[in-house]
Parts: sequence; C-alpha cells; structure tokens
Amino acid sequence: MKDINPNIYSYKTNNNNRSLNNIVGIMVDFQEDNDPETSGNGKFLDNEEDNQLNYINYNNKYRCNEDQFLLDKAPHDRTYFELQLEALKNYYLSISNGNYDFDYQILPTTYTLDNNMHYYATSDDQIGLLFADGLEIAKNDIEELNLNYENTLFVVFHAGLGQEASQDFDPTIYDIKSAYIDLDMLDSTPSDYWINNNLFNGSEFYGGLVMPETLNWIYYDVIEDIFPIDLVNYNELDNFYCDIQLSMTGLFAYLLGYHYGFHPMYNIENGTTRVGKFGLMDVGFYNWNGIIPSRPVPWTRNNNGINTETIDITDQLFSSDQYEEIQIQQITQSSDKIYKIRISENEYFLIEKRNNIIQQNKSLECIIDYYRDYSSHCILSNEIEGSSDYIEDNDNYKNIFDVITSQTYGSYFEYDQDYNVITKVNNYDYGLPGAGILIWHINENNFDENNIGTIGINGDLDSRVISLEEADGVKNIGNPNYLIFTDISKGWRYDYWNRWIEGLSNEHDMYLNINYGENNWPFNYEITFSNSSVPNSNTDSNVDSNLSIRINHQNNIEAKVENDYQYEEIFIDENIKVIGNDGIDCIYYNKDNQLYKHCDGSTNCSDILNPCFLSDEIDENSRIFYDTEYQVININEYSTNVPMGYYYSVNNMEEISGSIALGDIDNDGLDEKIIINNRNLEVYNYSNNDVLSNGFPVYGEFHGFPLISDILDNDGTPEIICKNSDHISFISYEGVILYEIPLYSEDADLYIVPNWGNESYAALVNGDVLYKFNYNDEKGYWLNPFSTPDFSSVVGVPDRQENVNDSEIGIDMSKTYNYPNPIEDGYTKFRFFVHNSNFAHIIIYDAAGFLVDKLHSTNLIPNTYNEITWNTNNLDSGLYFAELISDKKESKLIKIVIL
Repeated sequence: MKDINPNIYSYKTNNNNRSLNNIVGIMVDFQEDNDPETSGNGKFLDNEEDNQLNYINYNNKYRCNEDQFLLDKAPHDRTYFELQLEALKNYYLSISNGNYDFDYQILPTTYTLDNNMHYYATSDDQIGLLFADGLEIAKNDIEELNLNYENTLFVVFHAGLGQEASQDFDPTIYDIKSAYIDLDMLDSTPSDYWINNNLFNGSEFYGGLVMPETLNWIYYDVIEDIFPIDLVNYNELDNFYCDIQLSMTGLFAYLLGYHYGFHPMYNIENGTTRVGKFGLMDVGFYNWNGIIPSRPVPWTRNNNGINTETIDITDQLFSSDQYEEIQIQQITQSSDKIYKIRISENEYFLIEKRNNIIQQNKSLECIIDYYRDYSSHCILSNEIEGSSDYIEDNDNYKNIFDVITSQTYGSYFEYDQDYNVITKVNNYDYGLPGAGILIWHINENNFDENNIGTIGINGDLDSRVISLEEADGVKNIGNPNYLIFTDISKGWRYDYWNRWIEGLSNEHDMYLNINYGENNWPFNYEITFSNSSVPNSNTDSNVDSNLSIRINHQNNIEAKVENDYQYEEIFIDENIKVIGNDGIDCIYYNKDNQLYKHCDGSTNCSDILNPCFLSDEIDENSRIFYDTEYQVININEYSTNVPMGYYYSVNNMEEISGSIALGDIDNDGLDEKIIINNRNLEVYNYSNNDVLSNGFPVYGEFHGFPLISDILDNDGTPEIICKNSDHISFISYEGVILYEIPLYSEDADLYIVPNWGNESYAALVNGDVLYKFNYNDEKGYWLNPFSTPDFSSVVGVPDRQENVNDSEIGIDMSKTYNYPNPIEDGYTKFRFFVHNSNFAHIIIYDAAGFLVDKLHSTNLIPNTYNEITWNTNNLDSGLYFAELISDKKESKLIKIVIL
C-alpha cells in the first residue's frame, strides 16, 4: 500500500507556536444522498450493522471478519470522537515530554448542514466554508461554554471518509480533504457569520481543523475499487483488507502540528518527501498506517516549545584533540536529549538516538515479517532457537493489530475495546524503520521566509534547512526510488548509524560497502562520519568542518575535531561580537552588552575557555573605548582608514585609493593592493595601469575585510584570508585557494592576534572560535580591518626594496605572453614580468612580414608584471607576430591570431 501524500493537506504559514488549552469538537453531517463520487451517504456510521462488513465478490470471503480487529468501530458518536482526541492528546504528551497538554470536549449534538458532501469538497474556500458552517450551526452551544477563544481550537468532524484515504485511482473524488483552517480558507465566509464576529482578533484568526469521521476505508465499498483483488491468490482473499486499515491519529497529529507552528518538512509544491518516515511533518505521520506517527524532527522539537534538552558539545570537542566519548541517551517519552555540534555560524549537526525495538530485540516489522516468513532482515545473527531472542509464543502476528491485541506485546498499546480506537502507544518511535544514531544536518542559512509559501523550508533538495545524513551513503530520502519492492525514498533501516558488539549486523553493511567496497571492510568494522566518509561531515558548501565522529559498539559516539593543518581550534563563547584586539595577545568582545577580555595564558585571564569580565582598569593603549555601562564601543578613532604601503619610490609611502588591504603578497619587495569587486577578489600590482597580479581575480562570493599574513604553513609567503560566502578561504599569491574553513560569524570582522601564547603563534578570530596557527611575524601585513595590531593602516618599510634593482635581467621572457589569444573583441594585452628595465618596445608584423604597428612603454614598474594594450579593431582577421624587446636587448616572438 502506498503512503499518504502529505501534499493533499492545506499548508498554512500564519501560525507561530499557538498556545492551546482546549480543543472543542463539533460533529456535522450532510443532506443524505447516494453520490457515487463520495464515500457513504452523508451520515455518520452509527450502529452495529455498520460494522458487519459485506463479503467481497467471492463466496465466503470477507473483507475482514468479526474475529479480526476492526479499527474505529461504529457507532461514530460523541464518545468515539472523544477517544480520537484522547489519542491525539496522548501523542503530544509523549513526544513533548508532558509539555504540550490540552483539555478536550465534544459537543453532544450532531448538526446537519444544508448541503451535501460534494458541495464542500470542490476547493479550499469550500472546506473553509464547511468549518464556518459547522461553527455557525453550533454557535449557541459554543457560547454556553464561555471559552477563551484565543487558547481554543475548534475541530469540525464531518460524516464520511476523508479524501486522504485514496490512492492513484480514486472513484470518490469528492470526499473532503482534511485541512488546517486559516484566514485564506475563510474568504468566502459570509460577513454576518458567527465566526467573523467571535473568533477574529482584528485580522487574526486562531485556527481550526476539518477532519473526517474516519480514515478507515474498510467500512466503505471504495476500498475494493482502490485495492482490486483480481490478481490475489484465492486462498489469500479471506480477510485480505484487514491489515490496510487507517488510523486517524497520524493525520490528526500532523494537522495540529501546523497550529503549534511546526514547519512541514516535505516539498509543499509537489509533496515530495524530504525527511521521510523520521518526522511527523512529512510522511512520518503515516507510520504504521497512521497508528504510530513519528515524533517531529529534532530541529522542530528544539524550536517549538517542546520539552527538549539540547546539549551543545562543540566546546567539549574544540577543547580536546582526542576522541571524546559522548553518551547519547535514547529518546523516550520522559527524556528528550539532543546533542549539537556547530560547524559554522548557522550550520550544525543534531544527534539523537531513536529506537523502534519493542521487546526481545524485535521491532514491529521484525515480529510481523517473522511470522509472514517473507523477510529475514530482522533475524539477527544470535536470533536462533534456544536463544533469549527467539520468538516462541502462541500468538500469530500477521499484522500490527495482531501485535496490539496480543498477550506478549499488548501492554505497549492502549485501545478502547468497544470502539477499537487506539488511544496510546508506549513509544512513538515504534513506527520507525530501525534503531540507532540519527545525524541531522541543519543549515539555517537556507531558511528563506520568501520561499516558505512556495516550496517550504525543505523543498529545494540542494538548499534544505533540515536533512538526514544517511549512513547507507546514498541520498535516498527525497530522491526517486528505483527499487520495485522497497521504497527507500521515505527512509529505511540502513539510514541509521549503528554498530553492534557481537557479529556484524547488516544494518551497516551498506555503509561499509559504499566506503570500503564489499571485500575490503576494515578489520574492526569501524563506522566513522568524517570529511572523507560517504556521506561526509563537510558543510553544505563542501568545506571541511574538521569534525570526525565514530560510532562505537554501544551506539554511542566518539567525536573530535580533526586538525588537518595542525592548528588548534578554541571555542570562546556563544552569541558574542568580537570587537578587536589589544595589539599584543588579547581580544575584546561584547556579550549581553558587557565587555569581556579574552587572552592567552600570559595575562590574568588565564582560562581561555572562561573569559574574565573586564573591569574599569583597561589598558589605555588598547584602542578600546566604552562607557560605564559597557555599551558604547569604538575602535575607529585611532584608525586612519587610508591604506598606505610601499611601492616603487624607495623613500616614499603613498596613500592608496580604492584598496581595502595592502601587503607584499608575492615577496617582490612591493605591496599589492586588494579590493573586492562584484564579490570577486582582485589583487593589483600597484602601478599607473593597475595591473592585476597573476592568477587574479579569484571568482567567488567574497565579502568583509581580507587579511594578509603567513599563518597557514609558515613558509615565508603570506596568504590572503577572506570571507567567501559561508566560509573563509586562504588564497596564495597566485590566486590558488589553498584551504577553507567554515565561517562562524557573517557580521563580525576577521582578526589575527599575534603572540598568542608566544611569538611563534597567532590566533585567527573567526566569530566565537579561534584558530591557532604558526606565525611569521615578518609577513604579517594586514591583521585586522585596520591593518596592524595597533590599528595603523601603514604597512611596509623602505628597506624592504633594497635589492629590487640589483638584478641583471631586464624582462623575464619566460613570463611574457598576451591575452586573450585568439583575439575576438578588438584588443589584447601584452603581459611581462619586469626585473630591472626602464622601457620596452613591441613591434608587430602580419603573416607576410609587413610592419603593422609599434607599441612602447616607459617608466616600467620593477619586480612586478607590467602590461601594454594593443587595439586591433582596424585589422583584418589572420595571423600576426609580435616581438617584445627590452632596453637590455632581450626579446621574445609571440604568435597572435585575430578572429
């Protein structure tokens, strides 16, 4: 049987975590008819005869006989609907650890509307009108309750089957789809209706639900149209429909989730799943035919007032270079612990342990499959006759209802024996496809309010806010499913990260095969989530987070932050704004409008993980200024904001226009200037023509102030360190991105604090995280937005160029070329590296040897590239030759093609 598609329900966005104290149910039926395009006759199933199912079209073969469990039996009266609300209440009490609670009641009268079912099924507006009509006809009874409407949710239960109980072939196309009601669905409601004068607070509406009397299609003839039995073996026909009965609990819980402000996890445009069976607000509401809906994903639980404890272990990992064992506690109805590891400013992992084991190391699926004998995946290596895990009892588990009513497992469920409404499940993870660790990848950079109403926060596969790192190494969830008998696009047991101590469970065969190959598993079967695993622990921009997680034999995790470049990462504190550094070995930051000083062990702030509060006694040379309330902070007063550096004239510093950083990047004795133009990084050798350095521009999404210092590998050549989209790029003087790390603050500037611990180290301040690097003090040119640690914008000294003109080489002909070549746009540039020349000539000939043009350049800039532009607009297409000659008689012939 196919899953219900959540897209058939209305998606609403105007409710943000409503408070809810009371749910009031209203029962409405319709004018009686025999419309073949609707289920039933417009009236509630209301007597025992409605539970006597007819034979199917074979002699003595029942849909589901009276000896079997019939879900949601008639009469569908006030008590029956109270039981449905009890099931809803118990679900939310369980998944919120008691934090989401409400009272409920059903009005005693069944109200008959003036129209038939078909009338209300044609549009969202008509469903909204059904809700409004239900409240209008019951208004006198509602007013007698003296309700606080702001904290009350009304549910209109209508007669008939819900449209959700349909598949690809649907003869009853005018059954009414269930919906969460908002203002948009009430546009056609008459202005004089009770709802418009009582449930509105200005333009605000407190929400409501429309629900059917049942989703259990077994009571309606339509089930035989939707699931024909023409190809079913005759011996299997009796009770064929028993195990495809649908519960209302999952749908009810899902729609109420909108009222609580839960975001849907699927693509709301086309209904494609994104987190599958692992979340309520996706197809997880339908787990086990809606009887055992999944709890919401951890991001939702963490952000919507559910009693969830989120334990941030980032600090613990950053402060240790060893693997740290983290005891991941299993989620239960009394304890909801989620573990968080930040990998950039708005990107992090949430780790939880979920378990669908009901008893004897068996899941519901395992128990049922064991007796159906068509699947053996649940038979673990030690599950043999005679072991404690072997199933041996007198029950015969053909479907979930056999389990619910059994002696062995019945205590894990509660149901009313008169109505057969399942009102409580011991653990709502029983409906999941497996057990173990789940690693959720959260990227809040992708949260776009503008797209919520179009595809939802998770609609774009490439820009999801919430995604599951699937341990099978294949991104199944949300992608097309190509298997015939198993739909893995909605999640399966191989998505868990787990490792067993005895024998190798095939729960992680998929991981090992993907990462090592079927015949090359490591001797210890290690399960590791790292930058090199599939899937990996990188950010969504594919930047190495340096995080490595191992899953141990108890399904706990051992985690650490890897150090690929042997740097140390230091976690300062959360939610801070770095202000600057003191020019020596401390930084200052603002948290909660208070000023803090954070230093290495050389000062009185000795504990780098617990910064001390800065008193009024602040170093007068620190360039940090604040008032007595520590709220006004200014470091700009002592910065010149006009970059000045050393270029050509030996004894002259020049003010540079348009530059945001200066430094001798290529070790030629001259400073280059850096600008960001259209988010691309440009480096210029300073000259009259502003010649770009080799390898630049570097294209990207650069922003902020770039820094210049040799901190990556201490090789004597500085790197450019700059924010690039949601990460930080380290770029060589040739325009090569050498390394990237995640960005921990979009707004805070980058700083390099020299002398962090001693003269050999410097700290790169990246939001509330420090990266400790080896440091070359001689190559530290631009260490903060205002250049040097003392906030001077002057870099370079005249003696840097003392050997610039000692070279005997005039122009390096090995570094001489033109671009573009071939020429399409009417011009080209001749580019050549000058050591010690004052001028250059370029003589150009056509293919026949006739002189075409002469170019000259005087006052060449030494120790850098120079360029001469040639305009070719007046020349014919063809082959040309250019000879470049220096004042030292060096020359090179260049072949040129004009198109």
